[in-house]
Parts: sequence; structure tokens; C-alpha cells
Amino acid sequence: MKNKFSMNNRVVIIIIVMACLFGCKKSDKTTVKKSLNWLDDYNVVWNSQSKNSSESMPCGGGDIGMNVWIENGDILFYVDRSGNIDENDQQRKTGRVRIKMTPSPFSTDGNDVFFEQKLDLKTGAIFITGKNADNGASIRIWSEVKNPVVHVDLDSDKPSEIKVAYESWRYKTQIVPRTAEKGRDYNRWASYGYCNYEGDVYAYADSISFKDNNAVLFYHQNKNEDLVFDKLVSLMRMDSVANKLAHPTKNRIFGGILKGDNLIAENITNSSYSITPFKAWNLKSASPSKKHHFSLELHTEQVESVDTWKDNLKKVASDMTSEEAWKQNVKWWSNFWYRSYIIINKDMGPEDEGWQVGRNYQLFRYMLACNAYREWPTRFNGGLFTYDPEYVKFNEYFDLDKNHDLAYYNPD
Repeated sequence: MKNKFSMNNRVVIIIIVMACLFGCKKSDKTTVKKSLNWLDDYNVVWNSQSKNSSESMPCGGGDIGMNVWIENGDILFYVDRSGNIDENDQQRKTGRVRIKMTPSPFSTDGNDVFFEQKLDLKTGAIFITGKNADNGASIRIWSEVKNPVVHVDLDSDKPSEIKVAYESWRYKTQIVPRTAEKGRDYNRWASYGYCNYEGDVYAYADSISFKDNNAVLFYHQNKNEDLVFDKLVSLMRMDSVANKLAHPTKNRIFGGILKGDNLIAENITNSSYSITPFKAWNLKSASPSKKHHFSLELHTEQVESVDTWKDNLKKVASDMTSEEAWKQNVKWWSNFWYRSYIIINKDMGPEDEGWQVGRNYQLFRYMLACNAYREWPTRFNGGLFTYDPEYVKFNEYFDLDKNHDLAYYNPD
């Protein structure tokens, strides 16, 4: 029997696409080519802080994806990268970054004098502005397209101190438990090859440490003796040709370094976010300043030696200044948006359904472009932009409290 999603549905889709292309209000190509201001209508702008990571904005470029949000006065973002594949064939977050400013331009209760968080499609960046009686600040968060480097720029009205934490929930090796309900092994969905596996499955710890007393070095090195790939090859009785197969997880190391010119190591602390315990490697500003900048330089490689990986990590950053890299990035995004575009009912506004379809198209295209130079295609489940599963509405599928070991759950 043929798949029901075949000829009839395909015809319907073609008709819808043609209607959008020919039936919607046409835009003046000359105007679009002359300026990218038409994109401003599709920017996402928030005027209040977020409750949790489910209210986060996507940001990225090249093959890096971030979830950015402000919560209780803290700036937070997850970082993910194509190629962060562990022993269990699971896509792993690089980690979470938390920024605190003193004096802070953000209130701890969300009642700010002025607050704006904007996803600016023209530049691929997120701009955050906060102001209260104590301070005012402008923050820019962005990722280079040509190099795997994340930048954070902070400008404040008054000289400010910052604390930057690299937070990880993979600070120790944990067993991935079986779900109590047989046949519905939710705990192992993220590494689906293990769903019906009777043996023990482990999520192995990362290596995280301060480096040179002013940076945090972090990486995950896959354990070659415990790879789900090898177990699946053996299960399919393909051992005789195993050495001829491309091996995506063997010798894989992924991670990076967090550093800034005005940052020094402070301490390591323990806490929890959502329902997941974590450790934080904290850096603080060496001196107050109106301007702060720090970066995350990321590297992924299949190589036997960690020392070789570390040497190659040093080559990630280019010789350009951050502002030179910014200008190069803006040019790339401009060329991206100029290359092709679909604008639907441009002047109708958010109340118009056609306009909403057009906006969704721009936003989805932006998120796909954040993985433009990826090692692996964008995954179906949210790709680089997944967040803490506690905030996903599972109730229509199962009872989270009964069927999950909540202590294990994490954002990966």
C-alpha cells in the first residue's frame, strides 16, 4: 500500500505554494534589493524577561545554535554545535553560560524600568537593552559564520563588574536508567539505539577546568570502548566489514574554551536549574569597566590525542578583531537575505494570516541558516535549539512524574 501522504497531498502543497507566490501581494524587487529594512517587520522583540528556558530566543551562525533568555536578572544561553555527538549517538549541548552584571541593569523580579530583547534578522544577532535606577546596558550576542566562535559584547552606562559562569550538568558520569514502563523507554529516546537494550548505558562526564587562571577549558572525549555504533554493527552481524564503515563517533572530541581579556578565575559552585543539578566554573571581571567582551571558541574533531585537539583549538580564532569579525558577519547575513526571499502580504501586519505565514518562513529560514556550514544536517526535533524537557508539554503523551527519573533529565 502506498503512503497516504502521496499524490493528493503533494498536489495540495503545490497549489498552496503557487497561491503564495502568485496570489499574495507582490513586493517591489527594486525596493527589496536596495535595502533590507523589510526584514525589520519580522524581527522578534520582547519587552519583559523570560520565565525559563522555554521562553528563549534562537541565535547562531555557521553551525552554532544558542538559546538566549533573561531570567531573574541573569543573562543565560545554551550553546550547541553540529557534530557534538557522544558515545550514545546523542546530540550534546556544549554547555550553558550565565552572566551577572553589578550594578545590574535588570531587576531580579522582572519589573524593569526598560527592557528589550530583540532578534535582529539582518545581522543574525540578539540585542538586549536594560535600564533601571542603578544602571543601563546594551548587550550583543552573536556567533561568527565563518569560524566557530561566539561573542558577547556588553556596554554599560556606569563602570560595571561582570561574572561569567560556564555551567555543566555533565560534571560526573551517570547511568541512563530504564523507564519503568516496558516498551516506552523515554529516558533513552535521545539515544534511540539503546531503547530496548538490556544492559547498562552511561552518559559520560566532560573534562572541565580553569586554564591559565583566566579561562575555562571544556571538552567531551568519546570513550571508544563503549560506543553504541559498535554495538549496533555487532547486533546486525556486520563485524566482518566493520573496519570498512565510516565511524562517526570514534575518537570524537568536542568542546572549547571560554575567555575574555578582563576575566579571571573565581571559584567552582554547585546549584541546579530546572530539575537538573550542575556545576559552575565562575570567572569574574578583573576590574570594573563600561565595556566587556568575552568569547567561546569551539572545536570538534575526530583525533586520538587530546593534546592534538587542544593544539587545533588554538587555531580556531582568526586574527581579526571582534569588530572586524562582526562586519564580516553582517555582510554574510546581508548576502544571505539578498540571495532569495519570499514576502507575503508585506503591509498587512501581524493580524493577517498570510503575513504570519511569511514571518514564520523568515524565522524558520534563519534557524536553518544557523546550521549552514554544518557537519551534520539539522535534526528533526528542534536541531540546535532544544531546551530543558521539563518545560515541554508531555502530558498528552505520558505522565512525566510517574515515568521519568527526573534526577537524570537534562537539556541534551
